[in-house]
Amino acid sequence: MVPGMNGGRRLDDYLCLGFAPDWERAQAYLRGLLAHDTAPEAPGTALCRVMEEHCHARRAPRPVLLLSGGLDSRLLLGAFLATRPRTDLLGLTFGTEDLPDVRIARRTCRRLGVEHRVLDPNTVVWDLDEIAARAVALNRKTGALPPVDALVMYEELRRAAGAGATVISGYLGDALSGKHLPEAPVKTETEAAAAFRRANRAFRTAANPSGVDRRLVAFLRSSSGLLEGWPGACLYDLLDIGLRQALRIRAVTGDAFEDCVRPYEDRRWVACWLRREGVRDREQRAYRAFCREAFPKTFALPPPERRAPRRGWQRLIPAFLRAPQPILNRENRGDPARNASLRSVYAALLADLDRRGVLGEPALPLLETALRNPDRRAFRRLRWAASAALYLRVGLIAAE
Repeated sequence: MVPGMNGGRRLDDYLCLGFAPDWERAQAYLRGLLAHDTAPEAPGTALCRVMEEHCHARRAPRPVLLLSGGLDSRLLLGAFLATRPRTDLLGLTFGTEDLPDVRIARRTCRRLGVEHRVLDPNTVVWDLDEIAARAVALNRKTGALPPVDALVMYEELRRAAGAGATVISGYLGDALSGKHLPEAPVKTETEAAAAFRRANRAFRTAANPSGVDRRLVAFLRSSSGLLEGWPGACLYDLLDIGLRQALRIRAVTGDAFEDCVRPYEDRRWVACWLRREGVRDREQRAYRAFCREAFPKTFALPPPERRAPRRGWQRLIPAFLRAPQPILNRENRGDPARNASLRSVYAALLADLDRRGVLGEPALPLLETALRNPDRRAFRRLRWAASAALYLRVGLIAAE
């Protein structure tokens, strides 16, 4: 236990950070990940070896790759195809065609001859009782409290993969490559704690930011010795990997499946990025270059999709009046304007929050705002309020 901290799940923590800190679990995860028993090797060699040992050794007849279309999942696609035939793999993507990454996944699989299926989030039927039961079961298994839409998304992927399927997950890939690092370098525990709290704001800013920061700083001080021998890692990584990745993301992206392979969690891959200094940055420059060089066929730029040319009068429309850009949570998790069951579940959860009176503001208008003005902030606040209501409902978070 981190000195001066208790393990209680506080509503304000969840609404502020998107997870309930479990300091012991986070430290245990970091100790396992940063064990000093692996020397760095060439990343391409390491990844193919990891894929062979963790995936192919299972002799799974046809593994399923969770293919978001981003760098991490396409890199796993390249490593798989370097060691096994394309007919041995099925790619699954969850999202609408409005998302560029979904289109990239589809075009990449078509070009490489890999079977690929896209699951539309707006055709998924949400059932509150089933979601609540799933939340309780996953929490018993992992201690995690993932957002409600992630519970639904990964359950649908599990069903599509089929019973007993070996599922390959890109979990931890972008964290190791540097994508989650703060814009400005942090040098002290206090700076790292404040940057992490700001980057992970869920529903609202903490009621007591300095109190949250003090606990994050205490965690860093008790964990900073783990960075010894890892020149590519920093204080911020202890918070991002130990808390956000391990406590929020890992459970739902892997533990939702009966048999999940997480190649990026292998210490040989971790060593490729954290034992070397200067290879990680927020723009992922070294990572992108490695992807293109190691697996050029997978990362060859496909020809652009043909679009109808804009007419002369269309060019005169101001940018702010044109069709809005895709909103991540709406396009890859479901749109309440297009999915009545999703809308019904959110309404029930928000009404429950209003009955409890613990949010500090009316909850039901959050759904109305997201329907009327569907921007990123509206969907972020909606999903985290609904998620908090779910865990209050099943008794996994206590109202303060």
